[in-house]
Amino acid sequence: MEFSTASASGWQSLSVPSMKLLFSGRNAKLEMMNRILTDAARKRTERVEELERQVAQLQQELEPARKAIERVRELEAVAAHRAHLVNEKDKELAALREALTERSLRIQELEHTLTQIGRNGQMRQAIRACDADGDAARQ
Repeated sequence: MEFSTASASGWQSLSVPSMKLLFSGRNAKLEMMNRILTDAARKRTERVEELERQVAQLQQELEPARKAIERVRELEAVAAHRAHLVNEKDKELAALREALTERSLRIQELEHTLTQIGRNGQMRQAIRACDADGDAARQ
């Protein structure tokens, strides 16, 4: 290598072969680093693409599950509404049972009263029949 101290810049006095030698090691190192970075970027790109494919596949697989979940939510809402209606009808039915029980008891009371009236009526008829027999015998 030749260096000239007379020039303003030491680089200007270097010969072409000396410069090639000086930069060849640096150039080789930069090329190696460039290959390493390029390879790493290619691998990273491949990995990103693979992950994107996996995400797309998972999204396709999840779509039926999402639809099923939505359907379940709709069915839950319908079931809740129907349960509410059943509870209302159950209350109405309980009120009707209570009213029917009261009516049944009242019917039993009235039947008992009619039975008593019937017995009293039969007794009156028997007494009248006896009185009529006695009146006929006296005559």
